[in-house]
Amino acid sequence: MEALTGGRINVLNHLTQLLKNHPLFNWSNYAVEWEIDHINPFKKMHKFNVSQYYSINNWANLRPRHPEKNRREHEIQDDSLNSEAEDKSEAEEVSSSLNAPGEESQSLNAPAEQESIGY
Repeated sequence: MEALTGGRINVLNHLTQLLKNHPLFNWSNYAVEWEIDHINPFKKMHKFNVSQYYSINNWANLRPRHPEKNRREHEIQDDSLNSEAEDKSEAEEVSSSLNAPGEESQSLNAPAEQESIGY
C-alpha cells in the first residue's frame, strides 16, 4: 500500500465504504471472494510519467471486484490495447514510408512533453 497515494486511512475508508454496497464482500473474505481492482489499470498508461502514476495509484481509482470478473475485464482490455498498438504501428509504418529520403520519421501520436521517470 506504500505506492498508493492519498494515504492508507483514505484507502481503507474508501474500500470499507464501497464494501457496504457489496453484501457478499467483507474484510474477512478479502482475497477469496474479492480483490482490489484499479479502475484505470497501469496498462492504459501511454508512457510512464509522474502524474499518471499518482492518478492510477490514488485511492479513488480502487474498487472491490470479484477476481474472475476482474480477470475477464482485464483480458478484454488487453485485447483492446494490443489492437490499438497494432493500429499505431501500422500507421507509423505508413507515415515513415511517406517521409522524404533521409528525413526522420515523426510519430503520429507523439505525446506532449511529459515529466518521466527513468528506470
